Amino acid sequence: MPQTLHLVYKYGILASMKSFIKYSSIILFLGFLLWQVPVVFASHSDQQYFINVDYYDQVIYASKFGYTTYRKPEIKQFFQKCKQMGVDGVLWRVSVLGQVAYQSKTATIFPGNMDCNSLQGQYLEMARILQDFDPLDVAVKEAKANGIKIFAWMTISDEGGIKANGFEKYCESRFITENPHCALLDKTGNAMVGTLCYSEPAVCKQKLAEIAELCSYDFDGIYLCTRTHAFYRNTDKGDDYGYNMPVIQEYKRLYGKDIQKEPFDANLWHQIRAEGFTKFLKNASHIVHKSGKELWLGIKTAENEKYGWPYGNAVLPWKSWVKDGYIDAIIAGHNFVPPEAIARGTKEFKSVAKSNQRILFWIQLFNYQTAKRTDLDVLEKMIKAIDESGANGGSMHEVAGLEEDMTGYWDPVSEFVQKNWRKGIDAIQK
Repeated sequence: MPQTLHLVYKYGILASMKSFIKYSSIILFLGFLLWQVPVVFASHSDQQYFINVDYYDQVIYASKFGYTTYRKPEIKQFFQKCKQMGVDGVLWRVSVLGQVAYQSKTATIFPGNMDCNSLQGQYLEMARILQDFDPLDVAVKEAKANGIKIFAWMTISDEGGIKANGFEKYCESRFITENPHCALLDKTGNAMVGTLCYSEPAVCKQKLAEIAELCSYDFDGIYLCTRTHAFYRNTDKGDDYGYNMPVIQEYKRLYGKDIQKEPFDANLWHQIRAEGFTKFLKNASHIVHKSGKELWLGIKTAENEKYGWPYGNAVLPWKSWVKDGYIDAIIAGHNFVPPEAIARGTKEFKSVAKSNQRILFWIQLFNYQTAKRTDLDVLEKMIKAIDESGANGGSMHEVAGLEEDMTGYWDPVSEFVQKNWRKGIDAIQK
């Protein structure tokens, strides 16, 4: 089910006072500029350590953490523990597949159309919590009380459709139920269940309304995540999906061909599909920045502009979004990110980014395939790679893996954080 690191930069441009004396004022000025340019190196103050929280999971699996529920006291305790660890920020997931875990007026609140009488145990508790109070409001207040940044983590193409807990369409949004044509469609009109097509005006209108609502909370920003659970039901093996009517009509208008019946240029088709996403990001950026918040984007990889599995050959033109200032930061990776890919991804990002834009990397704490935790030596390799690349930090996924074993995993990871990142930051601040 739905389911970072305060990094200390150890390398920089060092110059002794004796060296400066030997050079002219022009060289001094150029040296100063080089020191300021984060395209080469990230400064210590730019590096941030985040933890990902899926509130739904915290409630559903509360017993694994030694709790019976995850209400106000547990949320408060969590942020206090984060402060003790030295966490800079939290990505707080508001999405539950196509539904949400806060008292929304625009999105479908869990459990949506699912009959509460059919819910049992922690699933029923989740529904009751959302009737009793707004956990999102509590999380924001506790984050602020503990000096921790908090971003609303919103998945943007994860509309449900999973068969679970006795429901054919578990956690499906009312929007997609009422607008099935807004999923990505194949040539015959069949949907890629759990997805959304951002060439459809109704999709953009719905998601922009949800973003605007989230901006009414005192978040530091909104994190739009491209991860999805759609692969449980379907995957695009190449160019299988994306034949929605607005895309078909636009290709016909521009190039005079019916892509449902005639051969066509797949690259041009992908560009049209991506343009719909670009318009959405531009409008989302306007809403978020107008509210004084940052807009972050999660992508599969920063090495290229492929949307990534399970979306076939689809493209995600994140570089142009960074260039145009729509995005303040990206988090690269949906699962494990190989250390050797970090330097390449950082280089690609820095080639288009401005000095105030940042790149962080996804740090996976749990292997879903092997059901094992990530060893500390693996984390150390990742952090070293992030450190050496000049990236701006990372985000640990996720807190559930830490809270499940406070002594065996939270405490060692916390000690690891203090040893590898906080110590360096504290030394600089002194």
